[in-house]
Amino acid sequence: MESTHNCSVVFFDVSIDDRPAGRIVFKLYVDVAPVTAEIFRSLCTGERSCRRTQKPLSYKDSTFHRVIKNCVVQGGNIIGWNGFNREFIKRYQLEDETPELEHDRPFLLSMANSSSGLNRYRFLITTVPAPHLNGIQAVFGEVIQGRAIVNLIESLPTLLGFKPCQEVKVTNCGELTSAQAEVARLTAESSIRGKIKNYRF
Repeated sequence: MESTHNCSVVFFDVSIDDRPAGRIVFKLYVDVAPVTAEIFRSLCTGERSCRRTQKPLSYKDSTFHRVIKNCVVQGGNIIGWNGFNREFIKRYQLEDETPELEHDRPFLLSMANSSSGLNRYRFLITTVPAPHLNGIQAVFGEVIQGRAIVNLIESLPTLLGFKPCQEVKVTNCGELTSAQAEVARLTAESSIRGKIKNYRF
C-alpha cells in the first residue's frame, strides 16, 4: 500500500565490509512528524554542526549496529557520538511525535528510543510487521528504494548483542532534489510491481 504522506526524500549509500552495497532511499513523513523528520533530514545532509568541535552532525560514516532477524535493523551509531552527544541532545531534544502510527508492514522507518523516553537519533527499519513496537517507537518514514539492501543487512550473521559480523556503514548520505525524488518514486513503483511483488504492504 503506497503512503500518501507529504514527504521529503533522503538517501544512504551503504557498504558492507567496504564493498558498495547500494543506495537506500527514505520518504520522511514531514506532515505527521515534522520535527523528527527534520532532524533525520539534517543528519543526512550534515548541515548542522557541533558548536564545540565544528564537526558536522551527520549519519555519514555511521554504522548499522544491530540486526534482529525477522524484526528490525538498527542504525544511527554515529562515530564520535559521545563527544557531542550531550550538546546535541540539549539543542535538538524531542519527544516522540507519532506513537499512533503502527508498525504494520516491513520497511518502515522508526526512531529508536532511549530508556528515558527521549529520542537519541538512532533509528530502526522494520523487516516484518512489528506490532510489539506500536506506541513505543515513533514511525516517521519508510524505505521507498533499496529494500533488497535492507533484506541483505538483515541476512548477515550476528554476534552477541545482535551486532552484525560485517561492518555495515553509511558511506554517503544526503537529500534528493524533487527530480531525483521522482526518479526514486518511479523506481520504487517499478520494484514493487516487479522484484518485490511478493511483499505485501
